[in-house]
Amino acid sequence: MSEYPYPSDWDLAWLASDRSNYLAAFITAGSGPIPISLLPQLNRYEASENLEYLMLQLPIVSEACLLVTVPTPDSYIELARRGLYVFDLNDVHRTTAYSYAYEAVAAPTFPIRATSLSGKLARTASEQNLAKVRFDENRLIDISSYLDCSSS
Repeated sequence: MSEYPYPSDWDLAWLASDRSNYLAAFITAGSGPIPISLLPQLNRYEASENLEYLMLQLPIVSEACLLVTVPTPDSYIELARRGLYVFDLNDVHRTTAYSYAYEAVAAPTFPIRATSLSGKLARTASEQNLAKVRFDENRLIDISSYLDCSSS
């Protein structure tokens, strides 16, 4: 159990790397599983501490392939254009039988690797490594199967 509360109802993004060292942004939809080790940073409110803000500061290096149809895909596209795979909580429209899995919603045509990062993003990607997963091969990821997580 973490001493930091789960940020319920906050649609946050966090970062992880896969076994090939590629990167993905995971969007919580306010209730998706978050690695417990990230809770201290996600409970800070300064923009400079916000992982999504930092990811959006990365240079545009790719085109984005949208994998789902949604009314406003802008945030998915912007993250994928920075070379990140993008996963969003699969349960966002469910009222029962929650899976707490993340669904692939966008992919970059030219993905970047964790070695291209520095600072906080590099540390986060290294600490949240999904060594048994490849983001380009998985449409659905149950994060709690790989990392110690908290959810709302």
